[in-house]
Amino acid sequence: MSCQNDPSLYLDTLPPSSQVQEEWLNTSRQVRYALNAEHAWQGWILHPIDSAVTVHLLHFAHHPSSEEWLMCVRSHFKETNRTNYIWLSSTPENTESTHTYARRVGTNLPIKESGC
Repeated sequence: MSCQNDPSLYLDTLPPSSQVQEEWLNTSRQVRYALNAEHAWQGWILHPIDSAVTVHLLHFAHHPSSEEWLMCVRSHFKETNRTNYIWLSSTPENTESTHTYARRVGTNLPIKESGC
């Protein structure tokens, strides 16, 4: 008896480009970064695959869950198709510290902002 790989058995497998995208999206991390002795930035970050060209801030009404973060990045990624952005989350409570962190993590990079 021989083994055969029937492609119809793997219909739920993502195409390679989507698989790579999902693997990259799943490298998102929640971080806490001390800006100084009194202030810190806390949120989600997704580092670029390639050299960064832009920092993209995604504004949420509250601190997003992992799923909310990934859904928002996916929706904006579809528009830009950019893997060379640094993606950061922002909330009304940490907008100023997010901008400070964005300038540090993306020295001399432009900052783009979108709502989620």
